[in-house]
Amino acid sequence: MAVGLAVDYTLHFCHAFLAAPGVDRVERVKYTLTTMGSSILKGAGTTLIGTLPMAFSQSTIFRTFFALLFSTIIYGMAVGLILIPVVMSAIPMPTAYHLQLEHDVPEDKGVGNGQSKVVCTVVEEV
Repeated sequence: MAVGLAVDYTLHFCHAFLAAPGVDRVERVKYTLTTMGSSILKGAGTTLIGTLPMAFSQSTIFRTFFALLFSTIIYGMAVGLILIPVVMSAIPMPTAYHLQLEHDVPEDKGVGNGQSKVVCTVVEEV
């Protein structure tokens, strides 16, 4: 459970970064922090609020479990919102054009380079 909580925030940021539009890495990190940062903070906050009653329990096991969850959430949030953005802005990462909803795929990255264009349409049945 601790691994899932710690990795959750990082994966959300990384996925949003790969799908973010932008020319350079710093612009993509800023866009990702603007769009996904608040969602990560809200997710961490609601998880902390949900576990807060365990902190006031008389049972040692509940207080210990709260300490584990609290430290895991704070650590995961720090990694996902502080460390990973710095790493993503410093290390070259490719743009995942297939994750972008509205994008202009460069000629050498998309159709005409041996890749097929995928078009998704929604069909409503009556």
